[in-house]
Amino acid sequence: MRIHFIGILGVGMSALALHSAELGNDVSGSDRSCSRNPSSTPSDVREIRHLLEQSGVKLNCGHRRKHVCGADLVVVSAAIPACNCELAEAKRSGIPILSREELLGRYFNAFDCPIAISGTHGKTTTTAMVYHILKSLGYSPACFVGGLLNGRNYVGGTNVAVAEACEYKSAFLRLFPKIGVILNVEYDHVDFYKTRQSMLDAYGRFISNIDGEGVAVYCNQAPELCELVKANAACKTASFAVLGNEVGPNDKENNLSPTNEDNKDKSVKDDAFRMTVRVRSVAPLVFDVEADGQCERVNMRVFGRHNAYNAAAALCAACCIGADLAASARTLESFESVYRRFSRIEKNGLNVVLDYAHHPTELSAAISTARAMTSGKLLAVFQPHTYTRTKAFLTEFAASLNLADSVILLPVYAAREKPVLGGMSSDLLAELQKLSTSPYADTDCTRYFLAESFDECIKQIKQTARNGDTVIVLGAGDIEKLVNLL
Repeated sequence: MRIHFIGILGVGMSALALHSAELGNDVSGSDRSCSRNPSSTPSDVREIRHLLEQSGVKLNCGHRRKHVCGADLVVVSAAIPACNCELAEAKRSGIPILSREELLGRYFNAFDCPIAISGTHGKTTTTAMVYHILKSLGYSPACFVGGLLNGRNYVGGTNVAVAEACEYKSAFLRLFPKIGVILNVEYDHVDFYKTRQSMLDAYGRFISNIDGEGVAVYCNQAPELCELVKANAACKTASFAVLGNEVGPNDKENNLSPTNEDNKDKSVKDDAFRMTVRVRSVAPLVFDVEADGQCERVNMRVFGRHNAYNAAAALCAACCIGADLAASARTLESFESVYRRFSRIEKNGLNVVLDYAHHPTELSAAISTARAMTSGKLLAVFQPHTYTRTKAFLTEFAASLNLADSVILLPVYAAREKPVLGGMSSDLLAELQKLSTSPYADTDCTRYFLAESFDECIKQIKQTARNGDTVIVLGAGDIEKLVNLL
């Protein structure tokens, strides 16, 4: 079968293209982001292109009607507009068309033991951790991950599959997992979910999709999530808790704060399995994991309390398919983070951290972690992702960014959107300027800057940062290109 992918260089689309090629299909694809120029193309996109070419996938630069000629199936990314010429030609020609999530569902649901990782935050890292545990223990898992783990976003396997279950546009409802992990249910994707309740309803339906003979894995410190599991799970349940080590603002809703009277065990009382993680240090991450009378100390190579949360979910999921807790815990000590998930780089005397954070809670976790590991000043460079998200969480973004000593804002990465009044980077700058002090600032000098381009941003970094300082580069857009310019 010849399968053509429109928008093939996206991390999710390319993973499906690689799997399609592995199954013996004739695969082609097109994308506007196909330049080989390092200064104009993020390194992860260049790596994905290399993986596709190695697998024999034919790549086309740009979109042309002729690219779909002869295709038996066309797969389209959610980022592709309805007016795309290739999509229009496929419709005109009567070629069957599937969305990315529809094809992922077909592939994922065909595995004997499909494991889906859902939640507003932590999906990519937790997916990678589950894969790493199972692979290290001798399983043969396939993995569809939303980033590059050891240079790959897809790994083939048999029987077991681990995949991210993305909630955007209810894409995860195409998945019917044996093990379904729900990390958190914080409000996001306000362009699609007009109310928080509509998003929670979608998560409820996802939980009900979990196989009746399977397991729903969730955090027992989140009352709202516990209620969702109680109301919708027709399967066994397993829960985890993460205790110890305070972090920054916005974390309570994401269950990243230690247990207290308002954040205690609200779990389903007949959980088949329960796990507790106690954080000892965050930079690097050290924690104790306890379950079924066992207690294991884990010394990880990654940083941040949020990764203790991800690790707890991953360990819980692995144990639910029969993996040994002690052996699973040992494997995590060799886990290397996914690219752009707190990736640390040294550049011209500066400690640079590259992170995909694009929600206030994620910014808070990343900046707090960077604060714990730096002895110098901390400069945050942020490229907001979508106008609707920026407008909806303007106050929360400002509170999170205020944890840094200085902040440089770049223009909003529009992705699929047109500009929205009140959702511009200038609006976020104004919100930041209302916060006259920071718990970390020792002077009243200018701390917040708006750079209109990467070049302007680089100049501001050079004026602001000194040797030994840390620059944390945050965002889900093309901000990675900035690191190449430092």
